[in-house]
Amino acid sequence: MILIISEEKDASTNGVINWINHLGCEWIRINSDTDIQFIDLSMNDSGDIQFRLKKNGSEWISFSNITSVWYRRGGIYPSNFSSGNVTSDISKNPNKKAVVSQLKRESHRILEFIYTLLTDKPSIGSFQTGDVNKLISLYTARKIGLKIPSTKIVTNRSELLDFKEYHQDVITKSISESLYIKVENEFYCNYTETVSNGFIGTLADEFFPSLVQERLIKAYELRIFYLHGNCYSMAIFSQADQQTSVDFRKYNDRKPNRTLPFSLPQNIEEKIRSFMNAMNLNSGSIDMIVTTNKDYIFLEVNPVGQFGMVSGPCNYGLEKEIATCLIRMSLNSKVNTCQNGKR
Repeated sequence: MILIISEEKDASTNGVINWINHLGCEWIRINSDTDIQFIDLSMNDSGDIQFRLKKNGSEWISFSNITSVWYRRGGIYPSNFSSGNVTSDISKNPNKKAVVSQLKRESHRILEFIYTLLTDKPSIGSFQTGDVNKLISLYTARKIGLKIPSTKIVTNRSELLDFKEYHQDVITKSISESLYIKVENEFYCNYTETVSNGFIGTLADEFFPSLVQERLIKAYELRIFYLHGNCYSMAIFSQADQQTSVDFRKYNDRKPNRTLPFSLPQNIEEKIRSFMNAMNLNSGSIDMIVTTNKDYIFLEVNPVGQFGMVSGPCNYGLEKEIATCLIRMSLNSKVNTCQNGKR
């Protein structure tokens, strides 16, 4: 049985499941808001190990029945791990806050171990590597030989002015993931933006640590979906539109960017494999740019990034590729289990 950990509204997960159904394999899906209960966990000196969860009060999930795992996004959040399940005696205790904190630590350790056990199964992605530090990925990319933009985290206006004077054109982006907020009926998020002298003039002398990078002159951008050593690449001609020239996520729905399937040079593809191995990632969406000087510049990787934007326009059929990969791993897992004399 394939275990899929995702979010309810993730359309890409639905597309993969449609292919799994078509190819005739069993699966079970856990969304972040799925009603999951932790039942038990056991291990002994002979090496037998098991945990059991119950989905929606009736459907059982056992570690021994899982043959492969796809960590798409989200997580497992058992309802009986909630602090609201403390007994009435504890709830009246003057030290309730300390007790609840201890219970949270206990449940965290259980889930941490379950996620660790799941990494022993053949998988695409994992909970442990689902959130990548952007600074670590830049550092790792540079170590294995990929080029990166000149990057600095500044805390005062003087340092920012010096950086901008040296590089002329400068952009800023979030250090972590983008922020999405809703104000009334409007959604807002922070994009990559240029840093102008006028903007710098509005800043205080000192401010919160902020990431800035040189703005490189790009010929086009690349979105690369990586799956178990294979690169599926798309060129995005975002520089031709002022709306998308700095950040292609500022989609122009009336005149979308031109996109094409793209073949990476062999040396770049090999470096991407080395990078993903160094980051302990077997899947993810990678952003790069190709400059007008034909330099390939690594920007970032998102282990749970969207891949539908590459799959459809480039006719890669990534939903089928992922489904086929999960099924192949499941079949190999069953063969290995039988060969080891276990059922």
